[in-house]
Amino acid sequence: MNERAKKRPRVGFFDIGLKKGDFLYYKEDSTIIVTVENQRQVKYKGKLTFLSTITCELKHRDYNCQPSPFWIVKKTGKTLKSMHERWYKENI
Repeated sequence: MNERAKKRPRVGFFDIGLKKGDFLYYKEDSTIIVTVENQRQVKYKGKLTFLSTITCELKHRDYNCQPSPFWIVKKTGKTLKSMHERWYKENI
C-alpha cells in the first residue's frame, strides 16, 4: 500500500488537547455550540452525539460530513482541522 492510500489514525478530542467541558462553535453560525463530553462525542441540545452527525444535519447531507473544518475551539479560536494537523505533524 502506498503512503497516500494509508488512512490516518483516529485522533480524538483529548488527543489534540481538548478536555471534557470545552466548547466548540460552528464556523458558519457561532450561536451553535457543542460541549466536548468524551474522546469522541459532544453534547448538543442536551443529547450525546457525534460531531459528524451534527455537521451532516447542519449541512443538510446524509453522508461525507468531515466536521473538523467547520468547528472552532472557543478557548483557542482554532479550527479542529488545524489542531488535528498540528497533532499529526508532531506525532506521525
